[in-house]
Amino acid sequence: MVTGVMEVLENIRKMNPGRKIKIMNFCGTHEHEISRHGIRSVLPEWIELIAGPGCPVCVCGEGEIRAAIELASRGINVLTYGDMMRVPIRMNGNVTSLEKARATGAKVRVVTSPLDALSIATKSNEDFVFFSVGFETTTAPLAGLLERGVPDNLKILTAHKLTPPALDLLIKDEDVMLDGILAPGHVSTITGSMEWRRFAEEYGIPTVIAGFTPGQILEAIYRLVLQIKNGEAKLENVYRGIVTEHGNTRAKMLMEKHLYIDKAWWRGIGEIEKSGFYLKSRDIDAVHFYGLEVKNEENDMLPGCSCRDVVLGKKLPKDCPLFGKACTPDDQKDRVWSPQKGHVLHGSTISGRISDGCVDKDKGAGSGHRFQTLCLQNCC
Repeated sequence: MVTGVMEVLENIRKMNPGRKIKIMNFCGTHEHEISRHGIRSVLPEWIELIAGPGCPVCVCGEGEIRAAIELASRGINVLTYGDMMRVPIRMNGNVTSLEKARATGAKVRVVTSPLDALSIATKSNEDFVFFSVGFETTTAPLAGLLERGVPDNLKILTAHKLTPPALDLLIKDEDVMLDGILAPGHVSTITGSMEWRRFAEEYGIPTVIAGFTPGQILEAIYRLVLQIKNGEAKLENVYRGIVTEHGNTRAKMLMEKHLYIDKAWWRGIGEIEKSGFYLKSRDIDAVHFYGLEVKNEENDMLPGCSCRDVVLGKKLPKDCPLFGKACTPDDQKDRVWSPQKGHVLHGSTISGRISDGCVDKDKGAGSGHRFQTLCLQNCC
């Protein structure tokens, strides 16, 4: 494996196109693995690998989280994924979160799946709301739950989003100017590779769907650089055997049956057309059932926070003036720090220790190269 990785890396280094190129990885898990394995540190300097808005937790509007806290504070059991617990929002003049609300008595519990939420609700006579958040990858299991049916004491509060419309928005932003797209692997298992073809064909941007091992990520980068150097723009898939052309057709059928698509609010970005999934049945919709108001505002960043530029791929987390100072894993001012991996990475190496002139092979990748940081974008 190491030999294969090193060979691909060497091939990348040999293909210098004579200019700097900018590649965006859209998936939070890709960014997590890129940082965890120190991939940026071993790429040539002419490759700028930036992270896009690849985490649904990061871009979840304050309004949806406020609604969940309001329900939990009323005594209704709110069930949600652990990623959501520490996302900070402004509420009643203070900065709070689901975790902080739980500490003051609000009824919030962590679940790992829609079926987990169903199991809890069916074993109780109390009222529950499943606060379900995610991109297409977690929207599919929610659709599966809706197909199965939910008990009367379980309602759904949704904050599900589609990824392609956000990428459309980024491509049109003159401050981003992408040369290549590292397309998300998990999302593509649901949508299919065909969903990403238009970014190559309509926008002329090389696009490659990648898996999550260092070898798969580097192979995707190699193929992107090769396309750029040859003046090509096409879709390629290096997550073969997992991602098919049409994706999970059963999942897509259930999503279409139980959910509809409309504009949605992306925190730090704003409203994006046709980018949100919503429940077709009002009977199980927590917003309708409990008469909630979900209100999001243009100014949804805390003072001094650069999260907007981070999720748009214009800055790295370390470029935010609050990062590691006022904003830490224990006291997040916004979505800059990951609740799971919120620290400066000392750049763990690819399949062991790599020596490339800037990495000390005795001390690992944390010695002598530029440190990489993990943002809350990487939590999913």
